Amino acid sequence: MGKILNFSIGSLAIGKLLSAVLIFIVGYFLIKYAMKLIGKMLDKTKLEGTIKGLISVIVKVVLFFLLALVAADSLGIDTTSFIAAFSVVGLAFSLAVEKVLANIAGGVTLAVTKPFHDGDFVEIGSKSGTIEAVNLIYTTIKTVDNKVIHIPNGTMTGSDIINYTEEDKRMLDLTVTASYETPVQLVREALLEAAASVEGILYDPAPFVNVKEYGESSISYYFRVWCKTENYWPVNFAVTEAIKESFDKNGVKMTYNNLNVHVIK
Repeated sequence: MGKILNFSIGSLAIGKLLSAVLIFIVGYFLIKYAMKLIGKMLDKTKLEGTIKGLISVIVKVVLFFLLALVAADSLGIDTTSFIAAFSVVGLAFSLAVEKVLANIAGGVTLAVTKPFHDGDFVEIGSKSGTIEAVNLIYTTIKTVDNKVIHIPNGTMTGSDIINYTEEDKRMLDLTVTASYETPVQLVREALLEAAASVEGILYDPAPFVNVKEYGESSISYYFRVWCKTENYWPVNFAVTEAIKESFDKNGVKMTYNNLNVHVIK
């Protein structure tokens, strides 16, 4: 009788184990199939590739956690106590990896709010560069001198993000100084002439010139022009060079710091 009971108990345990293994195997392939469907659904959206990858990782983690609960339940394990124990462990783990979780939360926030897209040129704090990828923990940017910077997503969401390429037009704002001896109207005409000589400057809005302030030895002028965002730096360099050429041509005196020495005999 005892042998029969032991055999029955052993058979039952083996049956539960096989059931759990079968559930896990079937669940594994179902999750793979589900992830393919989710991938196809994401491909139909207008989300960035990095954001799609982030969503896929989060969904996969959740599905495998649910599969583990189902497999544990098939073994007769009380999943309620398991979840409670997991919560305690999760709390301790979350305290240990608080920054990592903050970065994951930051990644989710970036995925939802979308303050930038792949290829945008952004400035975050003291760092600037082109967005390469938004991953679960880090956002990767490439600087103009070809350095790759991995910024924690928590830092990204906690900082001011300046997106220079979100709009199709940018304003080039320069402060130009000229001598008091040069009439204001002549300076204005020379600056507008410099703007007209540069390819890529837009005339809607039109170039703008006005007096900014009167300094100790010169007058400062606001000089503002607009251009397409992708032409910003070529236009910047070209305008800076054109100002000097136009000033020389029109007889506008540019100022510089000087020191007058009076010799007393």
